[in-house]
Amino acid sequence: MLSHVLLIIATVIGSVWGQSKCDDGLYSTCQTTLNGALQINNTQPWRNPALWRDDVEKYFRSGFNGTRVVCKAFREFKNCLGGNYTVCTSAAHYIQAGAAEVDNAYIFSSIFNEMHYVCGAGLQVAALNDACFQATWQNFGSTIRSCRQAWESIVKVTPGDACFQANNMLGCNEDYFGRQCGKTNQAAMFWGCEYARVQVFTRFPQCLISCSLPIAGGGVGK
Repeated sequence: MLSHVLLIIATVIGSVWGQSKCDDGLYSTCQTTLNGALQINNTQPWRNPALWRDDVEKYFRSGFNGTRVVCKAFREFKNCLGGNYTVCTSAAHYIQAGAAEVDNAYIFSSIFNEMHYVCGAGLQVAALNDACFQATWQNFGSTIRSCRQAWESIVKVTPGDACFQANNMLGCNEDYFGRQCGKTNQAAMFWGCEYARVQVFTRFPQCLISCSLPIAGGGVGK
C-alpha cells in the first residue's frame, strides 16, 4: 500500500516538472486573502479540505447572494495569482506544501475547479434557480456531502473503481437538486451533476462519465 501511495505522489509531482514552480509567497498571500474574504480561519486548508469546502458551501445556503460572495472572492483569488494560478492550485503543489494525503491534495485542488464551474458556466443557472438551489443546500446539503464522502472513501482504498462508483455520486447530486427544483428542471439537475463531475475529472480525467439528462420525446440532451 505504501509503495502504491509513493508511486502516486511521484507521478503527480513528475507531471508538473515541466511547468513553472508555484510562487509560494504569492500563493500564501492570495490564499490568505481568499480565506479572509470568505471568513474562513484555516491557514493550511489542503490538510483538511473537506472542512474548507464545508465553509464555502455554507454560502450556497444563503442563496444566490452567497454564491456571488464566493465568486467575487474566487475571481479576486485568480487575479491575485495571475499566471501562477494553474500550478499553484494543482494537486502536486498541495502535496509539496504538506497535504497529509494524496487524496486531500486532489480534493482541495478540485474545489477550485468546482468554483470555476459555479462561477462560470453554472452561474446563470444558479441565478435563475435561486430559491430552489438555496433550499437544496439547506435541506440536502449534508446528504450531498455524505454521497461525496462515500465516493472519496472508496477511491482512497480502491482507486480503480473511481469511474464506476462516480456514477453514484453524480446521481445523488442530480437526484437531490431534482427533488427540490423539480424533476422536469433539467438545468438544475444538470448543475448538480456537473458540480460533482468536476471533482471526479480533477483526479480521474480518463473517466468516461458525463451529465446528460432526458429531454421530451425520450432523447438525450446535454
